[in-house]
Amino acid sequence: MPDDAWRRSVRGVRAGRTYVTIAAEDLEEVPADTPGPAPARIRSLEPVELPEVVAGRYERTGLLGRGGMGSVWRAEDRVLKRPVALKIVQRGLVRPVVLSRFDEEVRITAQLQHPAIIPVHDYGMLPDGRPWFVMQVVRGKTLEQAMIGMHHALRLGREVSEHGFTMRRLLEAFLRACEAVAYAHARGVVHRDLKPS
Repeated sequence: MPDDAWRRSVRGVRAGRTYVTIAAEDLEEVPADTPGPAPARIRSLEPVELPEVVAGRYERTGLLGRGGMGSVWRAEDRVLKRPVALKIVQRGLVRPVVLSRFDEEVRITAQLQHPAIIPVHDYGMLPDGRPWFVMQVVRGKTLEQAMIGMHHALRLGREVSEHGFTMRRLLEAFLRACEAVAYAHARGVVHRDLKPS
């Protein structure tokens, strides 16, 4: 079995631009002659271990993105017949400090009522102890995608508006984000992980 220093050093692997965190407890020792490229086999990684339907209500339909704490899935609310976003903590991160931070994020977000802050609809726990929450799904481009599109259009000498965002629209979107941050700050909430993606 791996020693403690190795366990602490397991941070993740890079796959393109996506980082996947693998906790030491998700690895198991296997015989050296086991077919495959690695001496250890991963016991579980999302999405294999995730239920297709969460809380008997939210049916996962596709991955929207992954972050340091977990994954965000597009899902269908079977009760209200609407699309939602479902955020689930990574299996390897189910530790008291992470659970406390996730719980705090949900409760704080649920209290903030602003047009540019996505509302929380539901919250719960998977049978394996991973918390999840459901929020409104937002369609469209991220600020990062809009900025990249604008950059490419400018480099190619094309009209920026062909790629969706003019400089004015981009700045208006940025200002709406700033207004939401100011609203949260006025209520004592500081978001430590803002990014255009």
